[in-house]
Amino acid sequence: MSTLGWLASVASSTYVVTTQIEAMIEVYAPDFTFTSWQYTLLMWAFCLITIVFNTYAAGVLPTLEIISLVGHLLGFIVNLVPLLVLCPKNSAYDVFVRFENSSGYSSNGAAFLISQVTIIYCNLGSDSVVHISEEVNDASLTVPRCMWWSYLGNVSLGIVMLIAMLFCIGPLEDVLESDVPYLLLFNNTGSPALSLALNIILFLLIYSGNITALATCGREMWAFARDKGLPWSGWIGHM
Repeated sequence: MSTLGWLASVASSTYVVTTQIEAMIEVYAPDFTFTSWQYTLLMWAFCLITIVFNTYAAGVLPTLEIISLVGHLLGFIVNLVPLLVLCPKNSAYDVFVRFENSSGYSSNGAAFLISQVTIIYCNLGSDSVVHISEEVNDASLTVPRCMWWSYLGNVSLGIVMLIAMLFCIGPLEDVLESDVPYLLLFNNTGSPALSLALNIILFLLIYSGNITALATCGREMWAFARDKGLPWSGWIGHM
């Protein structure tokens, strides 16, 4: 299940960066519509670029991860401040008190549980270091520390950003009708250039995560195949 989960994670994150391309185009060409074949080709292109990077530039992965960490923290601030300063704000009542069930389920509890899937997706990745533990110095201490602090840090930053998004994203009806809801958030700054810049920052950070996610996925598949747990284990485990 872990291996399948990581394979699905790489596929889904590739879809997310493809959606980022759509979002960046929509800033200046809101009437442009992506077709399914364009989405598919872009996803294949991102997959191939990521595979090539992991194959021939694996030596720079540690440097990339440090750059990603710094970019993650700086990107949080660079995104948060313009949103809080420039966007019109929803009321505190709408953010903290008002709940609206638009799921189609009559039970608020069912709708709440189903909606958790998307939120949990945002908090995945803390176990990444487990799958490269054979390459980590002092793994018995370093790996648990990385898992614990990365989870706490990202959840804390995520809650702050979530509250800011709820204040700044605008009417719920527009969000539900939008193909790319967070584009509304960036466009609410009132500056197409700033909206594009924030989208580019988000794109670069997500794509750098894709590169390391593929590294994690590849190592997990190799380790599992080495223990004869996958089809074609002889070939995958040998690689």
